[in-house]
Amino acid sequence: MSNRNPAMNIYRPSRPGGRRKPPSDDFRKKVRNSQLTGIKDRRRNRRLGLFTLVAAMLFFSLVVLFWTRMENRRLDYEIARLESALQQMEDRTGGLRGDVSSARSLEVVRSAALNNLDLREPATGQVVHCYIGGGLTTAETAGGD
Repeated sequence: MSNRNPAMNIYRPSRPGGRRKPPSDDFRKKVRNSQLTGIKDRRRNRRLGLFTLVAAMLFFSLVVLFWTRMENRRLDYEIARLESALQQMEDRTGGLRGDVSSARSLEVVRSAALNNLDLREPATGQVVHCYIGGGLTTAETAGGD
């Protein structure tokens, strides 16, 4: 008397000794959690991989955005520092050009030679005038020699 319906076999003893089979042997529920069963769930793995890829792309785009903003700010500070240094150098150059033009005058050179270098006015016989026309023609000593 074999019945093909497994639900009916629960009540009939199928083991020696007249014991009944436990109901879990005949009714198996499909477990959808692949972590409990150890079965690879390709759909779940695909979704998890896609989620990880999207999260990584979002993270790296935010890192690049943050890095470009910080680099932009650093370059702004660098430009401001260099513009300030350029302005200081231009001011200094203008001051030095004024000093050069005033230093070219003979009075400034003469007073610097007398005061700073401890030079003296030449005596009358020490000055020699040279006249150059087509070459050195004559040399005269100041003072009437």
